[in-house]
Amino acid sequence: MNQTLFKQARENDFFRKKYIDTIPLGENSKYVFSVEYSQHNLSDNKTIAATSSIAPGITLLGVPRIPSVITFYPRAFESEIIEVEHDFLLCFDHELRHAWQKYCHPIAYVTRNKAEKDALSYELQQVRDGKRSPSQTYLDSRIRKLEDLENLSPPGKLG
Repeated sequence: MNQTLFKQARENDFFRKKYIDTIPLGENSKYVFSVEYSQHNLSDNKTIAATSSIAPGITLLGVPRIPSVITFYPRAFESEIIEVEHDFLLCFDHELRHAWQKYCHPIAYVTRNKAEKDALSYELQQVRDGKRSPSQTYLDSRIRKLEDLENLSPPGKLG
């Protein structure tokens, strides 16, 4: 972790890719082709902080073992819910989980609702395991989002 560089990245676009490049992928490296930073938000949607993607249609075909490209957008550094470095790292963990889903189980996670619930649960597990210490604001937002997704699922269904 590099809190000084993270603070610089929050304040200045110039440092964002440099900061992202300092985060080790570790055992997740086989699921990720690259980690990028885009200076432009994803189309007009300024609420998306990051994405994990592979070639369009590949997930629907269920082709396993395709590494993802994780892209971070300005929102990942400018969001009011990302207050501390561990908030950003949990966002990173979330996208790593999506990369893992697409790499190992592309058919099982075709349903966006199921994939999102799994990635949010993974974030919360990182906190329970003591690997991340997010701000209360970020933690509350993740719990709320997971609860909202749970409420969208009919009883007995996972997604």
